[in-house]
Amino acid sequence: MAVSGSNSTEIHPADESSSSSSTTSLSNLKIYAAIGVIVACVIAACALIFLCFRRNRDSRKHKMRVKHSSGLIPLVSKEIAEIKESDPTADCEKGEVVRVEKKMEIEFESGVGKKSQESDVSGGGRSDMSVEDQNLGWGRWYSLKELEMATDGFLEENVIGEGGYGIVYRGVSPDGSVVAVKSLLNNKGQAEKEFKVEVEAIGKVRHKNLVGLIGFCAEGAQRMLVFEYIDNGNLEQWLHGDVGPVSPLTWDIRMKIALGTAKGLAYLHEGLEPKVVHRDVKSSNILLDRKWNAKVSDFGLAKLLQPEATYVTTRVMGTFGYVSPEYASTGMLNEGSDVYSFGVLLMEIITGRSPIDYSRPPGEMNLVDWFKGMVANRRGEEVVDPLIEIPPSPRALKRLLLVCLRCIDLDANKRPKMGQIVHMLEADDFPYRSELRSVRDKDSQPSRLDVPSKLPSKHAVVYGFIEARFGRVDGVSWLKFLFSSKMSVSELKERHVAAIEMVNSLRESLKEKRRSLLDTDVAAFARSQGKRPVCFGATDLVCCRTLQGHTGKVYSLDWTLERNRIVSASKDGRLIVWNALTSQKTHAIKLPCPWVMTCAFSPSGQSVAGGGLDSVCSIFNLNSPNDRDGNLPVSRTLSGHKGYVSCCQYVPDDDNHLITGSGDQTCVLWDITTGLRTSVFGGEFQSGHTADVSSVSISGSNTFISGSCDATARLWDTRVASRAVQTFHGHDGDVNTVKFFPDGNRFGTGSDDGTCRLYDIRTGHVLQVYHQLHSDDTNPHVTSIAFSISGRLLFAGYKNGDCYVWDTLLAQMVLNLGTLHNSHEGPITCLGLSADGSALCTGSWDSNLKIWAFGGQRKVN
Repeated sequence: MAVSGSNSTEIHPADESSSSSSTTSLSNLKIYAAIGVIVACVIAACALIFLCFRRNRDSRKHKMRVKHSSGLIPLVSKEIAEIKESDPTADCEKGEVVRVEKKMEIEFESGVGKKSQESDVSGGGRSDMSVEDQNLGWGRWYSLKELEMATDGFLEENVIGEGGYGIVYRGVSPDGSVVAVKSLLNNKGQAEKEFKVEVEAIGKVRHKNLVGLIGFCAEGAQRMLVFEYIDNGNLEQWLHGDVGPVSPLTWDIRMKIALGTAKGLAYLHEGLEPKVVHRDVKSSNILLDRKWNAKVSDFGLAKLLQPEATYVTTRVMGTFGYVSPEYASTGMLNEGSDVYSFGVLLMEIITGRSPIDYSRPPGEMNLVDWFKGMVANRRGEEVVDPLIEIPPSPRALKRLLLVCLRCIDLDANKRPKMGQIVHMLEADDFPYRSELRSVRDKDSQPSRLDVPSKLPSKHAVVYGFIEARFGRVDGVSWLKFLFSSKMSVSELKERHVAAIEMVNSLRESLKEKRRSLLDTDVAAFARSQGKRPVCFGATDLVCCRTLQGHTGKVYSLDWTLERNRIVSASKDGRLIVWNALTSQKTHAIKLPCPWVMTCAFSPSGQSVAGGGLDSVCSIFNLNSPNDRDGNLPVSRTLSGHKGYVSCCQYVPDDDNHLITGSGDQTCVLWDITTGLRTSVFGGEFQSGHTADVSSVSISGSNTFISGSCDATARLWDTRVASRAVQTFHGHDGDVNTVKFFPDGNRFGTGSDDGTCRLYDIRTGHVLQVYHQLHSDDTNPHVTSIAFSISGRLLFAGYKNGDCYVWDTLLAQMVLNLGTLHNSHEGPITCLGLSADGSALCTGSWDSNLKIWAFGGQRKVN
């Protein structure tokens, strides 16, 4: 008590009258202090627990976000390299005002619930972007580090698609939204090309039925695109996958998908300037969200069509069965090609059948032909997919049949515009229209067309104007120009001109540096040694025979080793075997493919191979008897390519092995006895081609050269299929043809850039470039080449009808067959020299082959 009293006296010196009162006051103070300390400790402990919980939750979220919630999607195809998934939450309409309305929604992945933000966007953009960024229309510029974090360091478990152009990853951005990251292969030619195409085609586009480009990355050699993502698969999976006895795609849902696809294409054709031609409209490129809204994806093949142009001439690309006939035959592309493809897609939606299905009877393999036949025979109601539980009304079906037939009209000028097709599909008798109207009423938005007449933002308009007036540079540079600061059009033009001058100066300095590293070219060295050019006269090479029999353009030919027979392939769907001495046809072989693009004789001359747009290479034994229909039966079918078969050649001295090249960017070595693939060259391997393979040439039994539309030629060793031994650059256009030099140490190429080149395999250098003399010619593409036995002469066919005979040593043109009597009346598409060097055969678009005989001792040169 003394201590207590003492302490009380020190704390309360004025209160000495009552010891009991002092003790009570001190006790109360201690209790309050203790309570305060306890409360502070509890708060600190709660804060610490909260921080730990949040860190663990973020860690779990980081680990779980690689899981893919698409287990219920039917699997039908592994070709997901072209599928770019999209987020179904973006809902873009015409207009320049961007409104973002956020709502909370619970998502479930792998049995664990999580909250995420979903946005309804009208006018373009995403909820995780600022209003200013959305108005820009190009999306966000991501750093490589951000995308590495989003995909867990590009983890293999996050891969949702891969192919020749790149790999697609599923990623999660910092705000929790799921995206699809497409990493283009590190090839400065094709990666840059596709990056530019995709950014130009859809970078400034925002529409609810087009997959949105959220952003991109361009750091060093890396080129990546970030797209919206959805996990409900694509239309091909739901139409042709294993969905059970009743399809989840009811008639109303199918019409909703068709209408959404039509609106997306109509916006590309009629709502943008320049208009965008998709060029690859097919079911696997129509992505679907959980509400069955359609989004058109994959703009890697898209082409821009300027307002003043009615068409653009380009290499035929697309998917067999969807390509319009006029584009396939002429290469002239416009929006009518997309309309035809949409018509085929609409047939596919109605019938549930694939455009080309070789498992069906002969009369039903081609969907378009079968569909037209059924309608012509008044059996239209029988074309409806039997998996649809409730069939459409007769009126609705007739309307759709009419739309299909109008879209696939052989006269492209009679096909409707996509905007007209939208109005046809929006007829009042479709039940789902009332549902769409009710949704629009709830939104309380003014009535607007789905196909705007101008670009979605003022920045996109400025871009289109500058692009049309002042030309175009790399897509990345344009983004830097437009968004680095606010500049006037004149300032943009000045920067554009300065950038072009800088790039051209750098390009010339690189060329000069490369030339300085080489001693000299072949021609300069030969002239310094006093070599004289080969002398050729008009009578030294004479057309002695014309082989007539094809009804379509001739695309390929090959000689037998005994020099007396030739096989040719044509667009008429046939292979013809000719007797070169008598001009008689010994075999006329009908292939299941309507367009045969390549052919080859076996080393023994007992078999021929041919392939084309059906993605199959067929082998025929010429000694086999004809079948009941009088046709030579197929002895072996080599199927496995995912694109058209563009070229084939037998391995020397071996009838049992064949190498093919394809539009799927791969080459394949086949074992003909088993019909199986021995090796695949390219494709998933980074050292492979990044565009269509157009030609192959074999030297010996282990090495071959391939040429491609990626402007490169590649040397392969059949014993090491995983990578190309060497890649040869130099051309500025597609490499259409390759051919080994007689000694096997060099090879020649021909390209769309109008040049032939001679490469040395041992050094990798270009020894000589052979320029076509008519520099003002607008179409000097080299289509085919061949060397004489000694290699002194190079024969080159051109698309403008010329056929040059080059002196390879002095790089001089010594004769042009196109100027001789009885020459071809169309482009030269193929040529070949007989085994003994005594004759040259050429094929042309005029459907004929011509045999040119050498006079004197020319065959030994």
